[in-house]
Amino acid sequence: MKSNFIHSLIPFQIGVVALTVLIRAENICNETPPENRAIDGIPAYAQCSTSTGSVYSNNGIDTRTESGGSEWVRTQWSGGYQCTEFAFRYLAFRWNIKSAPNGNAGTWGDGRLPAGLVKTTIPVHGDIIVFAPGSCGADATTGHVAIVDIFNDSTLTIVEQNGASRRKCKLSCAKWFLHAEANNGSVPVRVPSTIAVAAPGISVSSGRNGIMIRLSGYFASGASIRVFNLRGQLIADLTKRVSDGRVNFTTAAGSPTSLVVSVRKGGRTVYGKVAVGR
Repeated sequence: MKSNFIHSLIPFQIGVVALTVLIRAENICNETPPENRAIDGIPAYAQCSTSTGSVYSNNGIDTRTESGGSEWVRTQWSGGYQCTEFAFRYLAFRWNIKSAPNGNAGTWGDGRLPAGLVKTTIPVHGDIIVFAPGSCGADATTGHVAIVDIFNDSTLTIVEQNGASRRKCKLSCAKWFLHAEANNGSVPVRVPSTIAVAAPGISVSSGRNGIMIRLSGYFASGASIRVFNLRGQLIADLTKRVSDGRVNFTTAAGSPTSLVVSVRKGGRTVYGKVAVGR
């Protein structure tokens, strides 16, 4: 079942202007969570009086207290929007992890892990941080889990539920991290489906087997150019291949695809989507 709600107004950057994201979805508390309380488009919700039982989702964004059909996954058996509900919903719909680790949050990883999930000590974007009971403010009995957005030196930026927030914590707070084997640490590049690169000094053209990027003016020299797939995974870094303001990228043979091009210089970034082989 597909929701009729608008799931997100997805941002892109052109120059130094960034559009604001609002996450609007079918959820138990009828909440519109802020942009900074989501990881890869999957939001953390705040508890309310009606979110104290089971939680189901069909896409990681929409949630209900009862199943809406075969495509709905039960992400929490009781307790509503617990920290474990958000972590499992993210694992299920971002990384296709079929089941949650056993036990309370603080014991996630003590036993056998679900297929596709491993323990690590150094995190990347998209990993689950496990707090032992009583560690760094975690519940003294159950512990806590959250999702890592940014890892910088010894400091993490995490997003969490059951006290829904985005905050920083120390690397030393972690008991360990749970890492999806499918996760390469890339932060998804999100662009509106109707937007293509269109900025002074940049043009992108596509053909059956690749794209050509032409740069002039401000971006003519010193710009970094990267190509991503629609999941935000880095496909190619073309920065060192630019010659006379031009660079080509040839795609692998196969079915038509869409790519995201990122052109950055100084504080200015342009993201754009381009179809190849269509």
